[in-house]
Amino acid sequence: LFAQPLRGVYEINEMYLLSAVVYLSIAQAQRFNEHIAVTSIYDRMPALAQRATRIVGRALAVALFAAIAFKTGEMSLNQFLMGNMTSGVVSLPSWIGWFFVCVGTGAITLRLLLQVVCDILNVDLHAEVSQP
Repeated sequence: LFAQPLRGVYEINEMYLLSAVVYLSIAQAQRFNEHIAVTSIYDRMPALAQRATRIVGRALAVALFAAIAFKTGEMSLNQFLMGNMTSGVVSLPSWIGWFFVCVGTGAITLRLLLQVVCDILNVDLHAEVSQP
């Protein structure tokens, strides 16, 4: 029983778990500002320039991630409709990995869009809401 590796573990890790861990966590990292950033120039900018830079950068990221979400969603749907399977030791549905990428990039698109709107309106997303 323990002398041989489990069949399909490599394929499951490569096709599903890796894409799930990476793409389903990027929106959460964006929420808590945990992405790596080089801020040596940004920190020396005036507040208005920092805000403008954030808005433009995040708006460009929205466009990029929305395109990725759309395309990977399309690929996932096509793989599902065609019934494509992997060709490894164990046949697994190939659409699931693309679906994780679509959901993850869709989530970061929405997070970035919310941040762009809040930056434009000059609203702090993390401000405490006072109760009446």
